[in-house]
Parts: sequence; C-alpha cells; structure tokens
Amino acid sequence: AMHRLLLLSNAYRQSSDNASDPETLKDPVNRLFSRFERRRLEAEAIRDSILFVSGRLNPEMGGPSVFPPLPADLADFARYGRTGGVMWEPNEREEDARRRSVYIFQRRSLPLPLMASFDATPFSESCERRSSTTTPLQALGMMYGTLVQEEAEHLAARIRKDVGEERSVQIKDAFEIVLGRAPATGELRRFSTFEGSLASICLVLLNSNEFLYLE
Repeated sequence: AMHRLLLLSNAYRQSSDNASDPETLKDPVNRLFSRFERRRLEAEAIRDSILFVSGRLNPEMGGPSVFPPLPADLADFARYGRTGGVMWEPNEREEDARRRSVYIFQRRSLPLPLMASFDATPFSESCERRSSTTTPLQALGMMYGTLVQEEAEHLAARIRKDVGEERSVQIKDAFEIVLGRAPATGELRRFSTFEGSLASICLVLLNSNEFLYLE
C-alpha cells in the first residue's frame, strides 16, 4: 500500500526535464533537489531489461550461479585457467544463460565485458559506491555486442508474432514494448521510411537514452 501511494503521487510522477518549470529556473544545477536527477540504469538492470523486452528473460529464482556466453575472443581464455581447469562452466540448460544478472557467476579475473563497461561492481577491490561513467565502449557494446544484437532479433520476432507485418503497427508496438509509450508523429514518420530491418529499428531503440536512463 505504501509503494502504491508513493508511485501514484504527483511528486513521483513529475518530469525531471522541464525547463519551463519555475523551480528548475531557480535551481538549475539541482543543489536544492528540486527535481529527480536523470540516472542511468545499473549494468545488471540494463542486461535484464534487454532480455525482458525481447521476451527471453528467464525469471526462475534460486539455484546455482549461471554462465552467460562470453565473446568469441575470450573463449580460449575462459576454457583454461592457470591451474588447467575450466574457468567458465557450461550451463545445464540453454535458458539458464538468460537468468537475471544477480545469478551470474562472478570471477574477479573474468568479468562479463558488457557488465564491466557499464560500471558493474569490481570484485577485485572494495567498492563503497558504484561509479557511473560514460565511455565509447558502452556505445560500442550496445550497438555491436552479441547479446544486444541477438535480443534485437528476438524482439523483432516477438513483434511480428504479435502484430503481423504492417511496418507502422510494428513500430508502434516496438515503442510500447521498449520505451513504454507510443511514438511521436515525427518518430513514426522517420522509422516508417527507414529501409533497414525491423531488428535494426529494435536495436536503435535499445540504444536510446530513453531506454538506458531513468528520468
């Protein structure tokens, strides 16, 4: 009941980006906390959100740690550790690799590249507060990373199954799933004339600040 009261309150639902608001003009750098600061999702939440919108997140709870697929260039390193043992175990089931990020096996010498680039907690040192950086590796990982590329394809397949082959309807459904809103008139017009595949449109939405940041 308390959560419902907070989330449905006018204060919680105010936009954090309102340049015309008098309070924003009085407090441009938010020293007085007159508004909610834009905040990027944590690395774990980004990975889970990508899997969720594609419809492939495994919500199973409990059990042993899981081992998501590593990039191809890390495969040999993951296969043999310094002691000759396997550093990255195969999962019992393929869907285990898509469980929530809280269940990912943590090895200090072999972090998942996407997670590490988005400032996931380092296990080789103490971390009293997680940093939030902005680097080119984040954009490259989101645009060309295997996870995002694969899930964009699955999201496109989910949309085609839900609404058929009409491109404008597909775009509206993609916006609703990924961003939680309908596309604006200009957005719908631009994406409708886009010559790329539906998966490419999904990839663009997954790379948008609106998907990665909380307002």
